[in-house]
Amino acid sequence: MPTNTPPTPIAHRCPIGGGARRIGRRTAVASLLVLWVATSGCGASMSQLVAGKRVKTGKRNYDNYFSQVSDISEKVAALDSDLFPLRQPLTETLDVDEDTSLPDLLYATKKRAQRLKGYGVIATLQMSSPPTVLLSRGKVREDAEDEALFVAVQESATRAMTTFTEYSAMLDEIVELDRQREPLAERAGRLGPNHPLRARIDTELVGAGKVLAKAEKKLLRDTRTIAYFLMGLAQAVDTGALEQHEAKCKEAIDNAPKKRRGKPSWRGRGRGRGRPRPRPGGRPRPRPKPKPAPAGGGGDFDM
Repeated sequence: MPTNTPPTPIAHRCPIGGGARRIGRRTAVASLLVLWVATSGCGASMSQLVAGKRVKTGKRNYDNYFSQVSDISEKVAALDSDLFPLRQPLTETLDVDEDTSLPDLLYATKKRAQRLKGYGVIATLQMSSPPTVLLSRGKVREDAEDEALFVAVQESATRAMTTFTEYSAMLDEIVELDRQREPLAERAGRLGPNHPLRARIDTELVGAGKVLAKAEKKLLRDTRTIAYFLMGLAQAVDTGALEQHEAKCKEAIDNAPKKRRGKPSWRGRGRGRGRPRPRPGGRPRPRPKPKPAPAGGGGDFDM
């Protein structure tokens, strides 16, 4: 009989933005391992979720949860691991088999880009949102061949980034669903060991963990493949356009006419030499005293 213990959480590892991202949660209690091992041989094998069937227990909270687990499992199972929609623009433009492996497709893309470089067309794939191909054609006129290649590169990169974002959102949903198993198991424990639904709920919660782990594994594999495809595509197309563009910008800045340094416009504008005005807010300076009259009576006439 299953014991009253919460199910085991799974770990979520998603390679987003050029590096591995790990989302961990607290470890379940030690007795949980006993439940997992005990049910892995019998209980989990009898889980309807593991068998790909939908679960109905009559308990709304559990039925809603099991329905969400089935939804995400079916959604992930239906995904194309060959990532054909991402490769389609390139396979059609390069006229290669649609089942060509990613390494071979990237190699064919690189060969075409290198050939166009020999004609004076250089490019760089910028991983912006959306991805953009930066081109420099030099003196060579625009040709339909190089235009078609870089349009296909840009479209494939855009589809890849969109798919990567969607898969990452599904991975987050899986992590959240797995987190919910523990409180649901604790709630099931309050039903009592003799409740007719107790064993079934415990079995399906353990089965939900296995179903979620399987879906997570597939998504992680596909997101890693998409990340590899994006990095490989950027390397295949990069023939130096970005470096040339930056060099031209630097040259333009260095050759720009420099202004002569002079006195600022406000300098050199001295005040006039007229009578100084009193300082604002201060008292006016006193007038100078008149000179004293000469000795001997002063005046203009002598007596």
